[in-house]
Amino acid sequence: MRLSPDVVYRRVNDELLVLNLGVSRYFQVNPSGTLLWELLGTDDGVSETDLVTALTDTFEVDDETARTDVAAFVDAMRSMGALIE
Repeated sequence: MRLSPDVVYRRVNDELLVLNLGVSRYFQVNPSGTLLWELLGTDDGVSETDLVTALTDTFEVDDETARTDVAAFVDAMRSMGALIE
């Protein structure tokens, strides 16, 4: 999965402000979400497993919590139209 071409974003301190131009919706992403967002912005895209690994490697979080958080983040970004498969 990767970011939709309809989204633009700007980093503000350690968070992101994101605008989906296709549906004129914006949202704010916290620091852990910013890490996930930046990984989703790579040309090759990433899997949910890659995102879980990034969270556990970067933040003090166990695998189960990271899996739950990644699933919630991905679901939220899909509902906002920010991700494509």
